[in-house]
Formats: sequence, structure tokens, C-alpha cells
Amino acid sequence: MSQDTYRKIRNLIITAGIVLLIVLRIDTAVSGVAYALGILYPFLIGFCIAFVMNIPMSFFERKLFLGKKIGNKEIPKNAARALSIAICCVIALIIVLAAIFYLIPTLTDALVNLARALKENTPIWHEYLLKKFSKFPSAVQFLEEHDFSKIDYESLILRLVTGLRSGGHNAVSNLWTLATQLIGTAANTCIAVAFAIYICGGKEGHIKRFYLFLYSVMPRRGADKVRKGVVICAQTFRRFITGQCLESVLDGLILAFLMTVAGMPYPLLIALMGMVCSFIPMFGAVIAGVFGAIMVLTVSPGRMVAFVVIYVLFRIFDDNFMYPRIIGNQIGMPAVFVLVGIVIGGSIFGFGGMLIFIPLTSVIYGLIAYAVDYGIKRRGVRTDKNGEVIVDDDDDDQ
Repeated sequence: MSQDTYRKIRNLIITAGIVLLIVLRIDTAVSGVAYALGILYPFLIGFCIAFVMNIPMSFFERKLFLGKKIGNKEIPKNAARALSIAICCVIALIIVLAAIFYLIPTLTDALVNLARALKENTPIWHEYLLKKFSKFPSAVQFLEEHDFSKIDYESLILRLVTGLRSGGHNAVSNLWTLATQLIGTAANTCIAVAFAIYICGGKEGHIKRFYLFLYSVMPRRGADKVRKGVVICAQTFRRFITGQCLESVLDGLILAFLMTVAGMPYPLLIALMGMVCSFIPMFGAVIAGVFGAIMVLTVSPGRMVAFVVIYVLFRIFDDNFMYPRIIGNQIGMPAVFVLVGIVIGGSIFGFGGMLIFIPLTSVIYGLIAYAVDYGIKRRGVRTDKNGEVIVDDDDDDQ
């Protein structure tokens, strides 16, 4: 028996033993994986932050610093990298501070206004409906059994506001648990951010070490495939993030401009909500529209109708003209894959899971696309100008 054959049999036996052990003790295996993910959670978040931060960091580095001179000296590469990372951190800090000191207080005021509007107008609407359907006993009975005018909307929404401010309605009575959670979250966040900065700061060296490790443990042909797949995945994710960021900024600016010109309330808050929701495929525009309509409703029910008209017209323009021509060609990943990643990641790990699964989904999609493209070229499969699939006869004979 040759040494190569012996090595293959040995590896097969070891792999089969590991698989059998996992199947027989599946509960222990799942618990072990969950424990490992819990330990690695801040590093996974940090890797995802680095994956995203690398895009604006590379842009600032390329456009603002590399090749530029201060006096007669060219800016060193290390200084350019450090300054680019610093700009990204400052932008992230500004976004967080804006959310804390503008978005949350403004949203709180809007919810309080909504509670007052519901308290004042619900009895009027209830009486109107009773008179309108007085000839239909079943409708009158339903309205009397479900008298929404008796609901204490102000108390409900104030409890919601308290929950937003405190992180939960039990937070006051459980300060130790809240403090522990805050300390743990802060520690994980610091670890993730530090890890992301470390990765971005020396990304070339990390990539080099990864490829050296890859070629040291895999055959040349397999390592080449993995390396090609990694490049494709990175390109797919970069196009997706770049396209979505550009789309969200354009959406926010145009929507804020239209609302300001039309004299609508909360133009900045609604525009920012639209920017965030633009990352949610298929349903993001609907969520932003409903949110904006509710916010306008808290100030003026009449303006809400005008807002809906403006928003629908804006969405028609964006979906049919702006998005396909400016953004569409940059995104290499179908939106439904992003939605699947958001749902699965949010269900398993919450908000942090969404951050992890968006790049993970792009990686999986890139690998599948690469495998499919390689497979169809190898088997001689192609499509004609009408989209019909053609398979070469030579491949069928084999």
C-alpha cells in the first residue's frame, strides 16, 4: 500500500469517527458549538465590523492620503491607514451620538404626541362609526364590544417610551442585572471594535498569513479554488455594501428635501429611518413609509395623506429610474439572500446576528455562484440570447 493511499484511508477513518461521534452525541455537540460561539461572539462581530469598515477606510485612504504630500514629504502608508481608521471611527461615533441625542428624544416626543392624538380623536371616531353603521346591528355590537376609545393610549405609549429609555420595564427593579448586561455589552463592543481596528490596520499582513496557512494545509489546486472563492465573496460583499450605502444616502437626501419643501413634520427623522430601512430588502420601503405616516399623523392627520402621496410617488421614481440606473449594477447579490440572512441571524443572535449574517450570506452566495459558474463551464452548459439553457452533446455522451 502506498503512502498516499494509507494517508487517504487514515483521514477517511478519522473523519468518519468524528461524524459518528457527533451524530451519537448531537446534544453535546450542539451545546459545544453554542458555547464556542458565545466565546467567539465579540470576535465574530469585530470581524464583521472590519469587513464593513474596510470599504470606507480604503476609500479615504485612496482618495485623501495615499500619494498626497505634506510639504515635500509624501504621507507614509502607516499614517494614511491610521488617519483613515480614525475618520471611520469619528463617523461611527457621530452616528451613535446622533441616535442618542436626536433620534431617541425625537421619537419619544412623537410617540407622546401620538398618544395625545389618539386620546383626543378616538372617541370622535368611535361615535362617528356608531352613527354610520347604526342600521347594522352586528356592526354596532362589534363596536360596542371593542370600544377603542376606552383604551388608555397615553399610559400604553408612556410604558413603551419608558421601555425604550430604560431597556425594559423590569430594568428599574433589577438594576444589578441591567448593570451586568450593560458592562458585558460594553466589554464585547470594545473587544469587537479593537479587533476590527487591529484587522483593518494590518489587513495585508493578515491576508498574507491566511494564504500561507491555506497553502500549507491544502493541496495547491484546492487552495487556488478557496482563494478564488474568497476574492469573489469579498467583491460581492463590497459591491453590495457600496451600492446599498449609496442608495440609502440618496433616498434620505431626496426624501428629506421633498418633506422640507412640502412642510412636513419630522423630515430628518423620517429620512434617517428611510436610510436605515433601505438595507432591508423588499419590506424596507414599506416599513419606512408606515413609520413616516405614523409620525406625520401625530402632528396632523390631514398632512398624513399628503405624505403618503409624496412617499408613493418618490418610491415609484426610485424603483423605476434611480435605483436601476445608479445602484442596480453595483449589487451582485439578490436582495432575497440579504433578507434571509437578516431573518436567520436576528432569530438566532438578535441584532448582532444580523451584523454577522449579512456578510456571511454574501460569502455563501459568492461561494455558490462561483461553484455554479465553474460547474456549468466544466460541463459545457450555456444560455442563448433568449435565455434557453444549452448543453453540449459531447458532455451528454460522456
